[in-house]
Amino acid sequence: MNAKNEKIKRRTATGPGIPSKEGESPEIRKIRLDRQYLGQPFITEGSVFCFPLLDLIQGPIEENNYRIVSMIVYKKNGVLYGATSGDEDSLFFMDKKKVLVKVGKIENMRINKNSFAITNNSFLYFTATDEKKNTTILKHDVDTDYTDQYPLNYFGSIDKTDTAIKGEIFIESCFNSWDKNIYWLSESGKIFKFNVKKENISEEVKLGKGFSKTFCCDDQGNIFGALYGGEIFKYIISQNKLVKTGLIVPSQKGREYLAGIRKMIIRENIIYCCTFQDSYLFKYDIDKNEIFNYGRPDDNFDVRGFVVEGDGRIFGTTGTKEKGLGHLFVYGKNGFKDLGNIVGYRPVNGWCNEPTIMVLGNDGEIFIADGDNRSKLFLYFPKLI
Repeated sequence: MNAKNEKIKRRTATGPGIPSKEGESPEIRKIRLDRQYLGQPFITEGSVFCFPLLDLIQGPIEENNYRIVSMIVYKKNGVLYGATSGDEDSLFFMDKKKVLVKVGKIENMRINKNSFAITNNSFLYFTATDEKKNTTILKHDVDTDYTDQYPLNYFGSIDKTDTAIKGEIFIESCFNSWDKNIYWLSESGKIFKFNVKKENISEEVKLGKGFSKTFCCDDQGNIFGALYGGEIFKYIISQNKLVKTGLIVPSQKGREYLAGIRKMIIRENIIYCCTFQDSYLFKYDIDKNEIFNYGRPDDNFDVRGFVVEGDGRIFGTTGTKEKGLGHLFVYGKNGFKDLGNIVGYRPVNGWCNEPTIMVLGNDGEIFIADGDNRSKLFLYFPKLI
């Protein structure tokens, strides 16, 4: 073997451009690489804190099989509620003192992603699916949770409703303040209405193939989302009517067929969105029926999550192999700004470990759930302006 081929083989075995040191074991090399890419840099503005979730589980458990799948903040008191899924599916909350408390576990079912909704009567509703793909709606009275005398806590039970849906898995939820009901979006592209008073469910509309797996509700009885090709729609609940707006979400030239929305946040009559591909951040003005494209925070192909602060700043996460996964950015008056890494993951060919779920707290703090195969909750306090 000539020297050139030997060099190529060595680089392939250890990773492109990252040669091993003489006598170094694979375990030590991994630790060295983790440290090499740690942060790159850590958050440059504001403060970030990490809360491991493994203490909520009793007994041995693998860290890589335990992840947060849903989060929501109870606006009445600022308490964060979350659901974990993996070797054990559980409901937990973080109280006002930032203490993590396990409410209870869900037996023989997997809690669905992004299925949380809190109603006006203080009930948290969410969904879980069994092995036969039967989905059950569960509820928990959040006003029964009492933690002022931690660790002597009291919290209510997790109860099953009599409502079950066969063959459907829910992937997004929305409480509609107009009719005070909950709407769920399923993997098959159907929007269901859950009547909170009667605790029954009905199918409202089917979106068809290629729909964006998110939606949002305004306070006037409308649901917004995107169809195949990224066309924004409005579903008028009172008329049972789906209206196409004629607007297409941003995408790079030649990639229009991939246009879609990952997340939508509504503030009055403005809907803030991030695209599923190409990492565009944009807003949709409902009254003007116009889209304003903020652009892209970096060259990553996906904005995983974002929140809109009360002062108008938008914080979100992306990930690049060069900068590390879990990269935080902010969009403000001066455009996009890179805020560094919220975690120190080593760059890999894949994005499964990038933080995904982001929710805004009552005091402007941001809760960030780790990605698909991690078990940590991050609390980020942005820099005040």
